[in-house]
Amino acid sequence: MHEHNEVSMESISENGEQSQSDGKRKRRSPSAVFFGWLAGHLQKTEKGTKLVSHVRERLGFYIQVWSLVQVVVVVLLIRIFVLTAFYIPSPSMLDTLKIKDRVFVFRQAYAFSEPKVGDIVVFRVPEDIPKYDPDKPIWIKRVVGVPGDTVSIEDNHLCINGERVTDPPFFKRNAYYQPYGVPGNAFPKTKVPSGCVLVFGDNSSNSYDSRYWGPIPQRRILGKAFLRFWPLSRIGPIHGESVSPLPPGS
Repeated sequence: MHEHNEVSMESISENGEQSQSDGKRKRRSPSAVFFGWLAGHLQKTEKGTKLVSHVRERLGFYIQVWSLVQVVVVVLLIRIFVLTAFYIPSPSMLDTLKIKDRVFVFRQAYAFSEPKVGDIVVFRVPEDIPKYDPDKPIWIKRVVGVPGDTVSIEDNHLCINGERVTDPPFFKRNAYYQPYGVPGNAFPKTKVPSGCVLVFGDNSSNSYDSRYWGPIPQRRILGKAFLRFWPLSRIGPIHGESVSPLPPGS
C-alpha cells in the first residue's frame, strides 16, 4: 500500500537499476523492481521510450493510480476468499438474527477444521430440494448435527445420539418442533452421513430446513457467520436468542 514512497524518477532507468546517488543502495519494493525491468525493456523501442517518458512526466498521478489498484485488488481478494457480508431476508433465524440484519461471514472458517454443532453457517441450498428457488440460492442456518451424529427432536428438545444438547447454552433453552404434517411430537431420528451436516433454523416454528430435506454436503458451506455489523444498536458477536424459549424446568 505504501510502495509509492519507494518509487521516484530515478527508479525508472534504462537498465532498471535503482539510483545510488545517495551513496547507498536503497531497498527496492517488488513493484519498483518490476516497473524498472519493464521500463528497461520498453526503452528498446521508440514507442516504448515515448511511453516511459510520458510516465516520468506524470509519475505522481500513476503512483496514485497504482496504489488505488492495489487497494481494490486487496479488497476484492478479501471479499472473495476471506470475509463476505450477507443480508438476512427471512425470519427463520429469529431472534438470533432478525430481518434486515447484516452479518460478516468468515469464508475460511472450515479450511483447516470441521463445522461444529452450534455454528451458524451460510451455504448454497441443494438444487434438488422441494420448493428450490433459484433466485434465493444462499441460506443461513445453525448446524445441529455433524457426520456420524444421530439427530432427533424429543419433547421440543434437540437431541444428538439420544442425549439432550445443552452446549452451546442456546440449545438448552430453544424450542424445536417436528415438521408440519408429521404426526406426533418428535422429529424422527436422522443419522448424518459422512461429508454432510444437518442444519435447523433457530425459529423452528417458521424455518424451512433439514427437517424437511435432510442433510446438506459440507462442500456447499460458504462460511461461518460470526459478527453482526448492522443495525448499529445490535453490533457485535452473534449469540443465540430464543424466539420461542422452552418453559422453565422443561
